Amino acid sequence: MKKFELNVLGFVLILAAIAPAARSMDGLFEYTASPRAVVESEITARPGGRSLYLACTKCHGERGDGSEVEKAPALRQQSAWYLRIQIKKIRDGIRAGKDTTQPILEMREAMKSVTRDDDLELLINYVGTLGDSSAPAEIGSEEAKRGARYFAVCANCHGRSGEGNESLAAPKLAGLQRWYIETQLKKFRSSMRGGNPSDTGGAQMLPFALMLPDDAAVSDVAAYIATLGK
Repeated sequence: MKKFELNVLGFVLILAAIAPAARSMDGLFEYTASPRAVVESEITARPGGRSLYLACTKCHGERGDGSEVEKAPALRQQSAWYLRIQIKKIRDGIRAGKDTTQPILEMREAMKSVTRDDDLELLINYVGTLGDSSAPAEIGSEEAKRGARYFAVCANCHGRSGEGNESLAAPKLAGLQRWYIETQLKKFRSSMRGGNPSDTGGAQMLPFALMLPDDAAVSDVAAYIATLGK
């Protein structure tokens, strides 16, 4: 009987000794999702490029052809690097500057949902799948012939065919609508665009836009650029 009591007492002492260690192991075998699994689940839960583009369709159209009524340019032909820069500028209020027109305000509001850089890339990549603009090049006119002389200066940065140059931060012009080119040149001339001190890229356009002597010259060069097509 005494031997049994000693055995029980010993067992109790052993349990008392290992209890702290056992408590320190609480949760050791509980499942914890790996960082990779957490990231993958977040990506799965986020909207894809097509879903993000839905906010753009109201003005730019389902195929990214743009709309003069909505004052929204064609997106389909534009370079990814330029779209990235401009979306960030509009989203962050940099491009707005003195431009408080409705299209810019609506664009800024729409881009508030694209706060993550990887979501921005999804959106831009989706726009890239839309193909080139379906708008045909305009037939040369007397205005376009006059505009060709002015465009010789533009070609130094934007290229002779309006193909753009990323190293000079000069966007592609070929494929843009005449009305949009004309509108933006007028905004540059009045510092409505490029007037924000933070918009260094936009500011570099100001002196070139001011080289055009008047609105007629603006219309002429826009007419010529519209003949460059895609």
